[in-house]
Amino acid sequence: MKALVKSFDRFDIDKFAALIAELAVDIEKNDVLQETREKMLIVPFLLRTATTYKDADFGIFYTDPSEFSGATINYYIMVVDVALNEFADDLYSSVRGEN
Repeated sequence: MKALVKSFDRFDIDKFAALIAELAVDIEKNDVLQETREKMLIVPFLLRTATTYKDADFGIFYTDPSEFSGATINYYIMVVDVALNEFADDLYSSVRGEN
């Protein structure tokens, strides 16, 4: 579990600010935002335990992806064999640089 937690990247404020600036320019240039949607990669991520996972967990991303027309969708469901609160504690500690 520790190796999995350490694989998450730390938040990069500079990359986030650059992305927001680019989106603002796109919005200013294009009211319809189709060009912006074509640049987007939607990555829903769901963490489940083996006992809570269901085939329907993909929801609208699988049943009606037309709502996200133009965007690429990569959906990830990770099933872990530990209690989610333990995993979350390890993940938050890692992101904070405590591990």
